[in-house]
Amino acid sequence: MEQKNKNITITLMGGIEVGKTTLINMYLEQEFSDLTLITMGNDRFRTKIKMNNNSYNLTFWDTGGTERLRLYSVNTAIKSDIIIYVFDVTNFDSFEELKRIISLVKENSEKDYISYIIGNKTDLLSENDFDEEIIKKYAESNNINYRLMTAKENIEMFKEIVENLIMEYLGISNKFKIY
Repeated sequence: MEQKNKNITITLMGGIEVGKTTLINMYLEQEFSDLTLITMGNDRFRTKIKMNNNSYNLTFWDTGGTERLRLYSVNTAIKSDIIIYVFDVTNFDSFEELKRIISLVKENSEKDYISYIIGNKTDLLSENDFDEEIIKKYAESNNINYRLMTAKENIEMFKEIVENLIMEYLGISNKFKIY
């Protein structure tokens, strides 16, 4: 008898133009593109993965970052298994907006999520543009792990983050945690 694949849903949330679509595309296509359209709703991407000799159906939800779509995006996120919050390290307002998004998710959900924060676009930073201590304190106070990175150069890092989050969700011990 064939075993049914388990479904795992991951939603990426954040403001406009923070790199959510780029991260998903990098995960699925293994290549970077500067040409990304603004997500005008919630886009769904599917793939299959294999971990520990089991197959899983993985669905990524790429949520629109505009304020107008916020509640629609939150409703998608609260149905997910994992939420990855993304902000642009070159735009402090995107971090402030991310904090509002996280609060909205918490207010509208009755369950705890496996979640993670990614500060994206570190390749565009010049020295002293971003104080990592701010994100560190926020993440610690909300019990969320984080990583600063660039989608442009760190596809393997993002893949590791996703795989670690999936293993955490599945309750699989992972001695190679990167957070």
